[in-house]
Amino acid sequence: MAIRVTVQYFTLLKRTIGTGKEEYELEEGETVADLWIKILKKFGAEMEKGGYIDAVTKEPKSIIIAMSRIGVLGLRHVGLYDGLKTELKDGDLIAMYPPVMGG
Repeated sequence: MAIRVTVQYFTLLKRTIGTGKEEYELEEGETVADLWIKILKKFGAEMEKGGYIDAVTKEPKSIIIAMSRIGVLGLRHVGLYDGLKTELKDGDLIAMYPPVMGG
């Protein structure tokens, strides 16, 4: 059975890839890592050029991945779930953004 998740991109990452929001259809049981592969197929070159992914491993380098799940208040870093192995559920919202910098 298919599920739908929404991915939102913020700040400089949004500007780098040229979009702020997308929906993805995944198979039940797919994980954040599976979603990451789909995102890389679409935006890998832009993300690599912007320094957001490791050029060799293609893993997130300068991106925070957080998610909001129906019934859970607010965004939480995926590390609080099961990291990239977190199984996605229908209606999940995934947020991707570079770390906040300041001076």
